[in-house]
Amino acid sequence: MSSSTAVPKGSTIIVTGANGYLGMHVADQLLASGYKVKGTVRDADKVQWTTEYFNEKYGKGSYEAVIVDDFAKEGAFDHLSLPGSTGVIHVASDVTFGPDPNEVIPGVIDGITSLLNSAALEPSIKSFVLTSSSAAIDQGRLGQKYLVDGNLWNHEAVKAAWAPPPYTAERAIMVYFASKTQAEQKAWELVKSGECSDLRFNAVNPNFMMGRFLHPKQNKSSGGMVMGVRNNDSRAVDTFKSFGWQWMVDVVDVAKLHVIALVDPAVRNERILAYTEKTNFNILVDRIGKVLGPDAIRYLEKIEEGEKDLREVDVKRSEELLRGVGLSGFKGFDQTLKELFESAA
Repeated sequence: MSSSTAVPKGSTIIVTGANGYLGMHVADQLLASGYKVKGTVRDADKVQWTTEYFNEKYGKGSYEAVIVDDFAKEGAFDHLSLPGSTGVIHVASDVTFGPDPNEVIPGVIDGITSLLNSAALEPSIKSFVLTSSSAAIDQGRLGQKYLVDGNLWNHEAVKAAWAPPPYTAERAIMVYFASKTQAEQKAWELVKSGECSDLRFNAVNPNFMMGRFLHPKQNKSSGGMVMGVRNNDSRAVDTFKSFGWQWMVDVVDVAKLHVIALVDPAVRNERILAYTEKTNFNILVDRIGKVLGPDAIRYLEKIEEGEKDLREVDVKRSEELLRGVGLSGFKGFDQTLKELFESAA
């Protein structure tokens, strides 16, 4: 990474969704790198415990929490006091998994539009990073060999999400995929149209995140699902089975990529892909057994597999960025699982 930074050390960075699985790690990495953080959360309880955790770890005044209970509401970010902040990392999104696209997608688009426009109007804001998703890129065409890179968009999910009703529960995942796709597309439209062109803008697109927890009250998200599989929780097991093929990635690596995207002046107008190793339910069971021993998986029954995920993913740029901050690349599957289980003990 460049020795100079696009945002000065010691300045304040806004992180939305700072109590979430990824958001908390993003805040933690920023604080560890010498920045202050203003984190948005949805209620007063999250204000209290995130503030106590970070200020105890990094010193009083290093972290401040602000309540934003509805990102889609007009003027939702007006009281964030953007003046004086130098960067924004927008992690939060709608994860209600509602099946009606009209109730989910416009609000997600409005949220990124509102925050990006507000940031562009504030002279002190130099850099903006959006947490997008692998869902905005591709949902996987099983049995087909092709390359996944930053040029792909998940048009199939958008088409499926906006198909005529009825909006049954099965549509929820496509609506979520479409919300990530269309929100990121809107962000790039704003950046490239000139309305927000003065901002350094980057998007980070992670696949299935695993890895350690920082706090018992932290939103566990996908890491919690892996813990559920390890504990043979029927809901977690059934959900992970339904996901089919995924590419795991360590949540701390993803957080580090967000910080790099924010502060490295050499990174601008990029989609940064975060994928490490292919996995599905059977592979996850094998890896849990490898890390914890065979007793840990004695009640987990493997399933019959269908077609394989034959995709290859171009993550050379992401690995280069991680090496630039002293890492060897992405953390491996086994180490990620080990850290997850140790943090949950």
